[in-house]
Amino acid sequence: MSDLIIKPSGTSANFKVQNPSGTDKIVMNSSGTITTGTLGSGVTFPTGHVLRVLGDNYTGNLELTTTYQDVPNLSVDITLSSQSNKIAVMANLATYHSASATSCAGILIKTIGGTASLN
Repeated sequence: MSDLIIKPSGTSANFKVQNPSGTDKIVMNSSGTITTGTLGSGVTFPTGHVLRVLGDNYTGNLELTTTYQDVPNLSVDITLSSQSNKIAVMANLATYHSASATSCAGILIKTIGGTASLN
């Protein structure tokens, strides 16, 4: 059985699929990146596929205290499309201490429906 090969002419040409009125529906650039197109709700992704990556960053300074404190404006809102979805959370706490006898620790707190929890 033979492969069907569709190749645009020119080294920087795009591959396009258009509807009958000539509107681009799928566009792939010469690097192979799809730059135009929409996946319908019936598309099934493979198991373990990453659907979305969210993040936040705080680069300010906080005064060390003996109690935990909130990092200002550091939060991510996650809305699940299904209760069976899984969430992986990664955090990096980079610290600098000018005094050698100090230490620092951090905790992540999840809040669901206004209720905070450490687990």
